[in-house]
Amino acid sequence: MNNLTDSAKQHFDSQRDRYKNEMTNPYILQGIIRDYNPIYYKDVVMKSIMKAKNDDVISIKSNSLQSTRSTSSYYRNLDTSKIQKSEMNLDDPFSLVDIEMKIYNQEYECDEDIVTDMLKIMRIINQKNDLFVMKRYDSTVKRCTFDILSDDGAQKKLSKAKWDGPRKKNLKLWSLFQECAGVFRLRDISFISDDKDVFSIFQGWKHKQLEEFSIDSIQLYLDIIKEVIAANDNNIYEYILNWISFILQHPGIKTRVAIVIRG
Repeated sequence: MNNLTDSAKQHFDSQRDRYKNEMTNPYILQGIIRDYNPIYYKDVVMKSIMKAKNDDVISIKSNSLQSTRSTSSYYRNLDTSKIQKSEMNLDDPFSLVDIEMKIYNQEYECDEDIVTDMLKIMRIINQKNDLFVMKRYDSTVKRCTFDILSDDGAQKKLSKAKWDGPRKKNLKLWSLFQECAGVFRLRDISFISDDKDVFSIFQGWKHKQLEEFSIDSIQLYLDIIKEVIAANDNNIYEYILNWISFILQHPGIKTRVAIVIRG
């Protein structure tokens, strides 16, 4: 201490007060043994350290492998005969929200039942960049509609619903979908098609079919066509009605006719 300057003494005292209650770091002890007893350090300390590191690595790999095998084997045991494939019906208000509520209320008996309900609301289209078609209830029109989603968009929606799988492992709808994506996949997408392997965007007009037909429901519209557009000419009136009927009865087919109204 006699050789220290006043500044050095002050620094030494402050550091001593700071660390006087601290426990010795194990790495400091390791360094002391290495410097003062290198033979013991090499033969005993280093062997113990390397053994502990190897045990940790083996334990981590074993746990990871067991987890992967557990989840993988679980999904490979899905019984596809229990999965019922149905068409997506826009008149049915059932949507992803209903699946999430059934999961929350623990109403599903098995994962196959969840997949069955998922088939009611979504499909995947085989494209260069896969497209996901998902049914969503639109409160503005009181009817369901289709959303076209990217891979990221679909994953984000399907990752919200979670439930306890085997060994209380937390699972997501997206994980379940990935394990059986084949049952959701279609070859192509079109406005309307009779091919069962092609998804038809057009699912019918946005109206409810009446059990009984009433001319009164469209009479005002027919009167406007006849009196205003057709100018009470029966031939023109019949032509316009046939033209409109063709459009309604043949969606996706061009009439190649345009009606020009001159005022």
